[in-house]
Amino acid sequence: MAGTNPRGFTGRLADLAIRNPWKTVAVWLALFIVAGTIAAVFPADMTTDANFTNDPDAKQADELIAERMDSAPSPDELVVVKSDGATVDSPEFQAFVTGLQADLAADSGGFVGQIVSYYDTQDPSLVSDDQQAMILPVFIGDYGASVASYVEIVEEHNGEDGFSVHTGGQESINLAFEETAESDLLTGETIGISVALIVLVIVFGTLVSAGIPLGLAITSIAIAVGSTMIIGHAFELSLFVTNMIVMIGLAVGIDYALFIVGRYREELRAGRDIASAIVRAGDTASKAVLFSGMTVVIALLGMLIVPSTIFNSLGTGAIIVVIVSVAATLTLLPAIMQLLGNNISKGTGRVLTGTLGVVLLLFAVFFQVGLGVHIAFTIVYAVLGIASLAASALDLPVLRMRDSTASGGFWDRLTGFVMRYPAALVSVTTVALLAIGLVYFTINLGQSGISTLPEDASARQAFELLGAEFSGVSLEEPHVVVIDADNVNADEIQTGIEEFTALAATDSAFGPASVQTNSAGDLAVISLPATSDVQSDAALRAVETLRGAYVPQAFGGVDANVVVGGPSAFTVDFNNVVDTFTPVVFAFVLGMSLVLLLLAFRSIVVPIKSVIMNLLSVGASYGLLVAVFQHGWGNELFGFKQVDRIDAWIPLMMFSILFGLSMDYHVFLLSRIKEHYDQTHNNAESVAYGLRSTASIITGAALIMVAVFGGFAMGELSMFQQMGFGLAIAVIIDASIVRVILVPAGMKLLGDWNWYFPNWLGWLPEINVEGVDDDTFEPAGAPAGD
Repeated sequence: MAGTNPRGFTGRLADLAIRNPWKTVAVWLALFIVAGTIAAVFPADMTTDANFTNDPDAKQADELIAERMDSAPSPDELVVVKSDGATVDSPEFQAFVTGLQADLAADSGGFVGQIVSYYDTQDPSLVSDDQQAMILPVFIGDYGASVASYVEIVEEHNGEDGFSVHTGGQESINLAFEETAESDLLTGETIGISVALIVLVIVFGTLVSAGIPLGLAITSIAIAVGSTMIIGHAFELSLFVTNMIVMIGLAVGIDYALFIVGRYREELRAGRDIASAIVRAGDTASKAVLFSGMTVVIALLGMLIVPSTIFNSLGTGAIIVVIVSVAATLTLLPAIMQLLGNNISKGTGRVLTGTLGVVLLLFAVFFQVGLGVHIAFTIVYAVLGIASLAASALDLPVLRMRDSTASGGFWDRLTGFVMRYPAALVSVTTVALLAIGLVYFTINLGQSGISTLPEDASARQAFELLGAEFSGVSLEEPHVVVIDADNVNADEIQTGIEEFTALAATDSAFGPASVQTNSAGDLAVISLPATSDVQSDAALRAVETLRGAYVPQAFGGVDANVVVGGPSAFTVDFNNVVDTFTPVVFAFVLGMSLVLLLLAFRSIVVPIKSVIMNLLSVGASYGLLVAVFQHGWGNELFGFKQVDRIDAWIPLMMFSILFGLSMDYHVFLLSRIKEHYDQTHNNAESVAYGLRSTASIITGAALIMVAVFGGFAMGELSMFQQMGFGLAIAVIIDASIVRVILVPAGMKLLGDWNWYFPNWLGWLPEINVEGVDDDTFEPAGAPAGD
C-alpha cells in the first residue's frame, strides 16, 4: 500500500496487516474457534488447592501419609442434620434421617458408596450434646461421580419438616469454591464490561470505536483460556486461573486497544489518510504497547520463580493473556481499522445514546435478576439507561473526554500549578504515601479457609454447625507428626513417641494425641487436634513449637525422618516460601524493569524515578489493603469481609501485576513527553504536552482498569475481594497522584537531568518507544475521521 512508510517493527506489522486484512482476521477467527472448542470440549482438571513445587515438611508429611498409611478410611463427607425441636430418639427425627440416607444412596449417581447414622452404629459421638443434631458420615463410592448431584440432594432436603441439612468435606468444599469462583467471574465480567463500555463511549464518542477494544479483549481472553487448558492437561493448575485471565485480559486488552485507536484517530484529525494513520499509530502507540506488554510479562515471570502452584498457575494465565492481547492489538486491530475505514466513526448522536441506553437497561435487569448484586448497581444503571434514552429522544450530545495538543486547557493549568510548587508537593505526597504504606507492616499472612465461603454455602454451614454442636469434631485436619523409619516399633522410636505425647499433653494448644502405625511398621503418625482455629496465630505458633522444641527434644539422635504436617504447618511453610522468594522476585522485577526503561528512554534518571514512583503506589495500596481487610477500616462501606489474615499469595502477586500494569501509564505518558522533548528540548513544555495529549486516554484506561478490578472485588470470595480492591486502589493512586503530581513535579525539579544518559552507555541498543519522526508528512488541512 503506497505512502504508508512504516519506520519500525510495529509499524511494519501494522502495514502487513492492512495489506492483508481479511487473511489477518481469518487467522484470528480460526484461533478463536479452536481455543473456544478446546475450552468447551477438552477442559483441564483444575484444583482449588495451593500446593508446593518444592518439598517442605508439610508436603512431605502429606505424601508419606497418602503413600504408606493403610489405616481404616475416614469419612469423605459429613452430613449434619439438626432440628429445632425434635431429638434423635423421636420417630420424626429417625424417619427424616432414614429417608435422607435412602435418597442420597439411590440418587447421587454413585457418589455415595455408604452413609451411616447413629441408628446404624449407636455411636454416641455422632449425636450432639443437646440430642437435636446428628452427623451422618459419608464414604464416596465412585470418585468419578458428580459431587454436585450429591450436594443438590442435601440442599433439597434442607429446610424440610423443620430440619436443616448441610454437608461438609473436601469434595463439597471444593465445589463451593468452584461455584463461588464462577459466580464471581460472571460478576466481575459484567461490571467490568459494562463500565468499560460507558468509558469508551465517553472517550471516543462513537459506538463502533467503543466496541472495538471490547471485542479485542474478549477475543484475547477466549484464546488465552483455550491455551491454558492445553497446559492444564500437562501440569496442575489452579481453578482460579480463569478468573485471573479474564481480569487481566479485560484490563490490558481494552487498554492496549484504547491507546492505539486513540492515536489512530488523532492522526486522522491531523489530516492523514486511513492507511498512513494506521501505520503511524503502529510506529508510535503500538510500540509503546509492545514495550508495556514486555514489561508486564517480565514482571509476571517473577511469579514462576516461586515454588508454588498458585503463583505458577495465576502467573502463567496472566502471561498468556497479556501476550495474546499484545499480539491481537498489533495485528488484528490494524486489520479491523483498515476494513472499517471511515465507518469507525459511525454510531454517533441518537444512534449512540439510544443504543447505550438500551444496553444499560439490560445490564440493570441482569444485575438484579441474573447476579443478585447490590440494588445500588441496578439503580445507577437504570438511571443512566433512562438518561441515555432521554438524550437520544432529545438529540443531546454525549459528554466526552477529549485530548488536546493545544495549550491553555485544564491539564496545562494543573501542570503549571504543580510545577510552580514541585518540592512541596513531592514532599507532602511522598510522606503521605509512605505513611499509608507503613500499615502494611502489621500484616498477618494466612490461607483462605471454609469461613471465607459465602454464608449460605452448605459446606460453611456444616463447618459452623459442627463447631457449635459437637465437641472435638471438625472438618479441619489436625496437626500431624509423621515418623518415617525402617522400624517405627523400635524401642528408641517408641520412647520418643511417648516423650513427645507427654510434652504435647502439657500444652493447651493441642487436644488428646492419637498414634497410628502402618502395617509395614515403617511409618507412624501422631495426630494432635488443634484447640484453636487452624489458621490462628496460636495454631501457627504451635507448629513452631512442635518443630523447634518438642520434635527435637523427643526424637533428637533417633534414626528417623520426623516431619510436621497439617493445615497449620502448610500455612507456616507457605509463608516461609513467600518470605524467602519475595526478595528474589522484587530483585528480578525491579532489575529487569530498570534495564528495559533504560533502553527505552536512553536515560538513567527516568527508570530510577519510575521505579520509585511505582514502589510508592504499590506500597500505599498494600497499606490500604491491610487497613480495610485485616483491620476493618471501612470494609463494611465496600461490603467486604473482614479477615484475620490476608491470603499469603496476594501481596507478591499484586506486586508483579501492579508493577507491570502501572508501566502502561508511565510508558505511554513518558513516550509522548520524550517525543516532544526530542523535538523542542523544552522540559516544562514537553511535560505539559504529554499530560494534555494523553489525558483522556490515560484517564479512560485507568477508569476501565478500576472498573474491571473493582468488579472482581464485588464477588464473594475474600481472596478476590482482596486482590480486586488492592489492584483497583493502586491504579487510582498511580493514574491520579503519581501522574498528576509526582511526574510533573519530579520532572520540574530535575529539569534536563531527566534525560541524562552518560556517553559510556552509548553502546546500549536503542528501543525508541516514542517512535521515529515522520518528516515526510504534511497535514492535509481538514480533519478527518472524528
